[in-house]
Amino acid sequence: TEMIRIIREEEPSKPSTRLSTDESLASSAALRHIEPKKLMALLRGDLDWVVMKCLEKQRDRRYETANGLARDIQRYLDGDGVEARPPSTSYRLRKFARKYRAALVTVGGFALLLLTATAISAGLAVWANRERGRAVAAESAAKEQQARAESREIQAIDAVKRFGDVVANEGELKNSPQLEGLRKTLLKEPLAFFKDLRERLQADAGTTPESLARLAQASFDLGFLTNQIGDKQDALIAFQESLAILQKLADANPTDTRFQSDLARRHNNIGNLLSETGKPSEALEAYESALAIQQKLADANPTVTRFQSDLAGSHNNIGLLLSETGKSGEALEACESALAIQQKLADANPTDTQFQSELALSHNNIGILLRQTGKPGEALKEYESALPIRERLAREHPESPDYASKLGNLLYNMAMIDLADRRFEAARDRLQTAIVWQKKALAANPRNPKYRQFLTNHLTNLIAAARGLDDAEGVADADRELAELRDSDPAMVALDARLAAIIKGDQQPGYNTERLALAQRAYEKSLHATAARLFAEALAADPKLADDRQVQIRYNAACVASLAGCGKGKDDPAPDDGAKTVLRQQALDWLKAELTAWTTLLASADKQQRAVIATTLQHWKVDSDLGGIRDAEGLETLPEAERESWKALWTQVDELLAKATEQPDKDQP
Repeated sequence: TEMIRIIREEEPSKPSTRLSTDESLASSAALRHIEPKKLMALLRGDLDWVVMKCLEKQRDRRYETANGLARDIQRYLDGDGVEARPPSTSYRLRKFARKYRAALVTVGGFALLLLTATAISAGLAVWANRERGRAVAAESAAKEQQARAESREIQAIDAVKRFGDVVANEGELKNSPQLEGLRKTLLKEPLAFFKDLRERLQADAGTTPESLARLAQASFDLGFLTNQIGDKQDALIAFQESLAILQKLADANPTDTRFQSDLARRHNNIGNLLSETGKPSEALEAYESALAIQQKLADANPTVTRFQSDLAGSHNNIGLLLSETGKSGEALEACESALAIQQKLADANPTDTQFQSELALSHNNIGILLRQTGKPGEALKEYESALPIRERLAREHPESPDYASKLGNLLYNMAMIDLADRRFEAARDRLQTAIVWQKKALAANPRNPKYRQFLTNHLTNLIAAARGLDDAEGVADADRELAELRDSDPAMVALDARLAAIIKGDQQPGYNTERLALAQRAYEKSLHATAARLFAEALAADPKLADDRQVQIRYNAACVASLAGCGKGKDDPAPDDGAKTVLRQQALDWLKAELTAWTTLLASADKQQRAVIATTLQHWKVDSDLGGIRDAEGLETLPEAERESWKALWTQVDELLAKATEQPDKDQP
């Protein structure tokens, strides 16, 4: 039985395998006169498979006849390939399966179960991966769509901002009073856009820093455009909304310098607006808040030039505000702090035009302050420090008209000191050079009203210098150039047409800014009665205009009323005697109000403020516009009662001037 099982189930060994383990290998090899290894090599391969084919347990896998075996042996001897081959892998597996059928059934069951579970698991994994892929793809698509939407929104915001900036800053729209209505109409579209944007962002209630930063920027843009159309109170509210958001961002992200820097800038924006609306104390608080933040940023990041430059800018803002409120000493300290920072930046970055230009500007600002406080020699030194910087910038950057204009303006400031000291030749030379540079700037940008106004100032004072030199030809040449300049100004041509229509009664001024521009133009054309009427309308529409101690609109109004009331002017028809009396009384009332304002300011003025008041009152005493109601020759033509009223006014002027110039008590501020 065991022999039968072995014959049926167990596979015989190949001859080469059997011989390799047989002790007779050596003797068998010796009988054949061959080495054992070579004998093994002869058996291994074809002869092994010929023998194994003869011993196959399945009949259909053995040789069919003895002749089949003989032919295969002959093929081996002839060196041809034999029919016998090793069993295939599939055959061996089938034999293995038949031998271990029971075990394989059990294992197969488990394998099938495992495969089924694996298939289900794999299917679920594929489904999960597919769903995850779909979710990721959907999320990615949503993010991509959101990114595209945000990109389009940013592009739209940029486009609307550019449109708003162009409308807000375009010279002809901005400086042509008759176009003020058009300018405001055009600004309403971007204004509505940013209002809707702010409301949508507020509704979204995003809490990420990016969302809040966008909301802060939208509020700022809304405030900027609101300010441009003249609604300063709503603009201030929008700026304050932006400030509140940035404050939260800065508090929540104390190490993010971006939010800290933006917060400081917003304080400065609010300070500028408060200053423009006549709230200097609140403006100063805003500037000081900005300064404190920027000081920390500059101290913590000494190598970041932007923070240093912003810090200098805040010092300059404070200096300008203090100067406008008559605190020249404190203003000078602030500007000198800015200068120290800008000097370091310019020294460390000699090729950076921004830092070089800002350094020159600080020297110029300090020069203006020193001149205002009665220190013309020191002022001139500051101007001289700025001069080589501005000369180099204008020379090396002819493509920038602003550098040429700033150089011309600096030379003009220096010439004003020369004129005051009666150095007429030096003043003439500086002004002629200033005119050359200012003409270059205006030629590059003919619509820039600032360049045109600077050139007008240069030519006007060139006439004064020429008169000081008794140079009649020089006076005539400058007068001719001045007339040509005015006639070539498109805005002035339009303003003249508007003024003519208003004088005829065909049109009425639309805005206060237009009234003031028309009043100034009427004064330049010696239409003094018309100018007085327009100034009166402007002051009635906005009484706060009279509080500005820098512009002094009420004083200018008094000058034109005085001229018209004394019969000096080219109004057609000219005012009759009754109208002249009314105009002179109006001039008297305005000057009394101005004197009261200066008296109030003197009561708490420091040394520098007192110097400004003294300079102002000294100008009253020499201003040719007031000669008809001040000088003896003019007063003699007035009725006695009116003459006495004017004499009383000038006595009060002398008394206030004496107080302004006297040495104050040591304990007085």
